[in-house]
Amino acid sequence: MKKIKKTMITKILLSLLLIGFFSCEKIDVPKDIPSCIKKKIKEQKDEYLDKVLEYEYNGNTVYLFEPANCPDALFNLYDKNCNHICSPAGGISGNGDGKCNDFYQTGVEKRLIWTKY
Repeated sequence: MKKIKKTMITKILLSLLLIGFFSCEKIDVPKDIPSCIKKKIKEQKDEYLDKVLEYEYNGNTVYLFEPANCPDALFNLYDKNCNHICSPAGGISGNGDGKCNDFYQTGVEKRLIWTKY
């Protein structure tokens, strides 16, 4: 009888562990995306993030985080190490932080990384 209870408890605990392991929320992004970018998407996706695009800018691969319909929210541009480069759009003026005014003229959009829709 004790052996049956021990076996049942073991099965229940194992089941709960597996449920917990597989229920971790994952985001659908390409496998080659830096882990810190994936982490930023997970952190921001429920707040105001609409989509993330990969660009080539000044010879580097960068990631543009575009906010959803949120007036005055900045569009944030990060490098592959999640260093904030600039905000090319958004804010009160709509022109971002003014640190990369040439982004939309010289940046080349490569692909969509993630979208809320």
